[in-house]
Amino acid sequence: MLLRKAYRYRIYPDAAQEKLFGRTIGCCRLVYNLCLEQKNEYLRRRKSLSKFDQIKELTALKEEFDFLYEMPHHPLQQAVYDVHAAFDNYFAGLKRRRELAMRGIKANPEDFPKWPTFHKRGRKESFRYPDPKQIKIEPERIFLPKAGWVRIAMHRPIAGKIKNVTVSAIAGEWFVSAQTDLESEIPVNRGPAAGIDLGSAQPIVLSDGTVFGIPRAAPTERRKLEDAHRTVHRRKKGSKNREKAKLRLARLQAKAARRRRDAAHKATTTIAKNHGVVVIEDLKVKQLTKRGRGTAEDPGTLVKKRANENRALLEIAPRTIRTMLEYKCRWYGSTLVVVDPAHTSETCSACGVVDPESRITRARYVCGACGGDFDPDVNAARNILIKGTSATGGLPGMACGSSQTIGRKQEEDAREGGSSALQGRE
Repeated sequence: MLLRKAYRYRIYPDAAQEKLFGRTIGCCRLVYNLCLEQKNEYLRRRKSLSKFDQIKELTALKEEFDFLYEMPHHPLQQAVYDVHAAFDNYFAGLKRRRELAMRGIKANPEDFPKWPTFHKRGRKESFRYPDPKQIKIEPERIFLPKAGWVRIAMHRPIAGKIKNVTVSAIAGEWFVSAQTDLESEIPVNRGPAAGIDLGSAQPIVLSDGTVFGIPRAAPTERRKLEDAHRTVHRRKKGSKNREKAKLRLARLQAKAARRRRDAAHKATTTIAKNHGVVVIEDLKVKQLTKRGRGTAEDPGTLVKKRANENRALLEIAPRTIRTMLEYKCRWYGSTLVVVDPAHTSETCSACGVVDPESRITRARYVCGACGGDFDPDVNAARNILIKGTSATGGLPGMACGSSQTIGRKQEEDAREGGSSALQGRE
């Protein structure tokens, strides 16, 4: 089976190389936005415009903007490809949504790509080299067209055949991502099934009681972030000192995000390797993290408590964990099942009685019917597992049809458009 993987490394360009990378990102953004504007105009006129037509116009565009001659040519071409890939993903997702609606399958609109929008400075700070023949990688350096040899931290070897290399900037720090194709035989995973409950207090809890933590910001780190926020607001807009303060804040946030993502990768790899069936909730994160402030006519209550809960849940990044499990389960031969989260925290996993009052505290669940005493998160994870492995798709004691179990094939169909959107934003 052909597996597609990506390897990301930190690089350390010198001042000239860093300037070239920054200008290349800006030029790719310029080409992308001009092509998107032209494509939108052609669509309004109901005329066709292929990516090859626009690539041919790059020569004329370079004559208009002389500085484009100084940039590597292939990344500019890739900007044109990205425009058309975004439109292809949008129309494919639209078609898939209609097909699912005709089949009676309810799909989440957030999982499907939206109409392509213009790129702004500070977002999607990256460009791509599509020709692996132009790339040379050695243990301590990498050769990139126009930039030459750049120092790289190779913390692990690359397995497979390199297809393309992407250079990206995050908070002033530079990275390269090498996408590879690897032929590998995937054995059937015979491990036990596991249900996963995601929460703000205990980030990842399995049905067997295993808990995986996601590092949170310590009080000292939280104070540093608050100080950095205040410093940005004190600085004059448009000044160099404000830009320096914004960069310091971005680096603090990026460091915390890297720690959380590293922990999520380790946890999801362990889960996908050791379990043949993985059952996870279909959480609607946007709905769960709505602001509790309310309106003037209907003001909210416990606004600060709700904000803290929302921040804690967003730090866990449930959708990111689900995305990681989607491709890692394919790597390790396991099956991912997504279920409706309704009533999983209110149902006793032993007798199946639904009673919201049984959860007497955040850390204790005592069933009023059978007297079972559980950790609430473990109880919810067991209920999720029951939903995913039940032939009827329901929990014991619940009305048939009150929950939904989505099989692997059905689940892949339901999110096919969403996965295309992710590929278009790579």
